[in-house]
Amino acid sequence: GKAAHRVKLVVEIDGSIHSNEDVKKKDAQKENDLNGNGYTVIRFSNNEVMANVSLVVEKLKLAITNCLNNNY
Repeated sequence: GKAAHRVKLVVEIDGSIHSNEDVKKKDAQKENDLNGNGYTVIRFSNNEVMANVSLVVEKLKLAITNCLNNNY
């Protein structure tokens, strides 16, 4: 059978609150914890998603490919 690939990718879509310094610190800590557990975190702003969703999709495809390549 085919080997199952697990993509450990976390996608965050952030509103304007994430420019707040306290929120940034909590985001960084959460990201460090996730990275320590083998997850990759990719962030987009609400504006990026609304303005250019096709670019966001391309970045997600690239991130998934990178995750799969790093799991070998």
